[in-house]
Amino acid sequence: MTFQKKPAKPVVDAVAAPAATVPVAAPAAIDFAKPVAQFQETVRAQTEASLNQARGTYADLKAKAEFASAKLDESLKAAQAGAQDVSAKAVASFKARTDANLAHAKALMGVKTFSDIVELQQAYFKAQAEAFQTEAKDFAALSQRIANDVSEPVKASFAAAIKR
Repeated sequence: MTFQKKPAKPVVDAVAAPAATVPVAAPAAIDFAKPVAQFQETVRAQTEASLNQARGTYADLKAKAEFASAKLDESLKAAQAGAQDVSAKAVASFKARTDANLAHAKALMGVKTFSDIVELQQAYFKAQAEAFQTEAKDFAALSQRIANDVSEPVKASFAAAIKR
């Protein structure tokens, strides 16, 4: 058996052969990267759209909250003004009743006969009953006005919310 020597391939050819195959593989890698880049761009665009929508929703909710807060503030101011009106009306009523009581007591001091006392008492009770009816009507009207003033901003707020 004799061995024959085969001529050795040059080293340059062995290195050159894989280099020749690289350009063939590169288009496949570029083709693979293109869909990934498109996917990334799609995700980025959807994320930006979602963020813009969230910003718009936040701005809308903020505007609605500020509107509701303003209406609530108006309602509270109306309630405060109404409470002051009721207090002033109650003080005026108390003063009128006190003045009437003092005037009646003074009139009773000058009475000479029992029939004058009865007549004076009847007139006093009649005047007090009429004053009570008048004050009750005034307080009812005042309460109604206050209720309307307090509820009007809230009604407007609900009406605006329903229209949207």
